[in-house]
Amino acid sequence: MVMWEVAASVYGDLGQTSVNLDDIDAMAGRLNHAANRMETLGNIWSCALMQITSIRSRSALCPVLTPDSPGIDKTAASWNRTAACGTLSYTAVRHTTLNVDAMLDACSSQAVKAHELGLDCRHLTNALWDARSLYSNAEHSALMFIGQASQAFINSSPAAALVGGLLVTGGSLAYGTVCEGRFNSAYAIAGSAWAHEGVFAALGQRIARIPAFPTVEGLVSSDESNHAAARLSPLAGALSRGFQGEQLVVNRIEAEGFSSPAVHSVDTALEHLDELGNGLDSGLPHSTICIQRYRLASGERSWLVTIPGTQQDGSSPLGWAQNVQLMSSEDSQRMEAASARFVLAAMSDAGIHSRERVVLVGHSQGGLVAAAIASQQHSLYRIEHIVTAGSPVANHPIPASTWVTSVEMEDELVAALDGSANPERQDWITVRGSVRRSTSSEAEEPSDRTTPVTGSADTRESSHGMNYHRAAWRNADELGAVETHLHNLHLGELLDGTLEENLYFQGELTP
Repeated sequence: MVMWEVAASVYGDLGQTSVNLDDIDAMAGRLNHAANRMETLGNIWSCALMQITSIRSRSALCPVLTPDSPGIDKTAASWNRTAACGTLSYTAVRHTTLNVDAMLDACSSQAVKAHELGLDCRHLTNALWDARSLYSNAEHSALMFIGQASQAFINSSPAAALVGGLLVTGGSLAYGTVCEGRFNSAYAIAGSAWAHEGVFAALGQRIARIPAFPTVEGLVSSDESNHAAARLSPLAGALSRGFQGEQLVVNRIEAEGFSSPAVHSVDTALEHLDELGNGLDSGLPHSTICIQRYRLASGERSWLVTIPGTQQDGSSPLGWAQNVQLMSSEDSQRMEAASARFVLAAMSDAGIHSRERVVLVGHSQGGLVAAAIASQQHSLYRIEHIVTAGSPVANHPIPASTWVTSVEMEDELVAALDGSANPERQDWITVRGSVRRSTSSEAEEPSDRTTPVTGSADTRESSHGMNYHRAAWRNADELGAVETHLHNLHLGELLDGTLEENLYFQGELTP
């Protein structure tokens, strides 16, 4: 049984949201009006049914006469009024009466159909209102204000902020202990999710030593965390070279027992990313990325580069230290990260040309690599679309020519490391998922407004896993968010061809 579900909201893409909201409001209103009309019509048919039944019960019975019945003029060729039952009959053929049973059946059938149509319209109305709630620009603005207020409060009163933080996390831990009967630190992270961006922005402001007026600095900038990463990057680079090595080795490998499917939508791109991230279970070595080559109907080639998240192996170029470098506000430091150099080397070895269209998809650090390459290498490669899952990419200078699809969970912590919400700009949308415990029994289907998280644990866990991001995307897409549809179409057009080859590359750092 699935224990956890996700409800999603969508913000961004200023060119679409306001118009779509008006359209959704108008359509929902018309459907609601139609539902009321259908319900009224159903009631009218039901009243007719009851009236006919009542009249029938009060009327005298009238036998149905056949042509052989006594008293019938078999030679008459005209309609005559039969006194016995007050109806017209063509006595030369048969005595006819009003078919009350057929009338009752017709009234009952029409009443049921009208009520069913009304119920369908009501369901469509509710679905549209659910879709309407996806566009959470107001919620997005409120979250930004809360983050800025939290940052200002932490900077002005660090001691009070620490006490308040301990109370919030302590209360969340206590709640989790009551719910599950044991200590679970995931509740502390979930309970303080609303303050994560503000906390990291304030911490970044202190590390970066941004002077002026720290209390109000967060109101005029959003990249404090990135400046802090720039300050820490030399140390992170030194640690990487010292413990992992300086020499990056990139090899093309054969992925026996592992097969990458063709990708034609954001959903299948996330599915492929999830499978690649779990590739160790299928025999893939650590730190493996996949590059797919597609042949379009025009004869041109396009490419999909899929990059997993941070790897645990000590020699991996996708290690922990590289996250700091990729978060830096300095262009050169981002490109010095071993993970970025690894992916660029693999793209070169795969034979990607500068005019060929490229899609980058990454989870966590993989999304950071995708954002860094799209930001710094757009003159070398034609990066048309990137998809990030759980990646803090808000302040990366991704050019307007690149579409960005970001999926984040509100309590996953990692996506909040940038200390800022993703920007609202043309062709950049953010799907934000909210985790809740399933209220459905084993015999019930999950709520229409939520999507179950496959493979979720019985207890609360980190929502940074790809199964949570995939559920968030499916929830937004299935509820009819127009932006998710457009981003699916854009990615599908870029890869709308035959998958010619899967290329796998492993990266390793050596002394």
